[in-house]
Amino acid sequence: MRLLSGALMVRSSLLICVGLVWLAMVLVPALALAETARYGVLVKGIRIGTFHLTAQESGGTYAVRAVFDPSNLMKSLRRVGFEGQAKGRLAARGLAATQYDGRQSNGKLDAAASIRWAKGIPTVTLTGDASGPLPHDADPAGQRGSVDPVSAMFATLRDLPKGKSCTLALATFDGRRAGTLRIDGPKGPEASPTCTGEFRRIAGYPPEVMAERSRFAFTLTYARLPDGGLRVVGADMQSAFGPARLVRE
Repeated sequence: MRLLSGALMVRSSLLICVGLVWLAMVLVPALALAETARYGVLVKGIRIGTFHLTAQESGGTYAVRAVFDPSNLMKSLRRVGFEGQAKGRLAARGLAATQYDGRQSNGKLDAAASIRWAKGIPTVTLTGDASGPLPHDADPAGQRGSVDPVSAMFATLRDLPKGKSCTLALATFDGRRAGTLRIDGPKGPEASPTCTGEFRRIAGYPPEVMAERSRFAFTLTYARLPDGGLRVVGADMQSAFGPARLVRE
């Protein structure tokens, strides 16, 4: 059961950060138009599932779909999963989210969130088994300029054009929880540089969760593309349950 808990923690972190990364963060053409990228998700070296990310860009806008498909091992332990879709604008300052629809299951509860941004301020609709308000929920009115977990993953995993830095700063919001995502760098060899980052929980978490841990550091590893750009080929983070990794396949 500890492995299962670790898997759920990693999936949540990745979608918000890196959502890994958690792990995984930046802009300008990346995933080719309507191209799907696939990533293996591992905890302590054990594969817990596959993450699929499909992105489309057109006329200064983006549309992204993300799906977490649990491995047979995960399915044998508990039915978990995530599917989300996001849309927004490719603004000069970065991504400007306009809508998000996501559904996730942890084996006991199925929950869904729908978020719409107007003038940068989100309006939230929660449905499913956990739709009622919680005392620690982050106030949507205070989340101006935030982006959803799927948009954050898209920003994290997009290919970087030649000369573009991986530096990134985002405020994230999933309908209940707010956080910040930061990436610095790059450093290391020219052919395979790395960028380091951190996801920080800000609001919307139970006090005991915040007391246990509020910051999650991660590292993105890039490969140089033929045109001189960079592509994320791996993301590593230290979760509360041991090392977690996202690997592009």
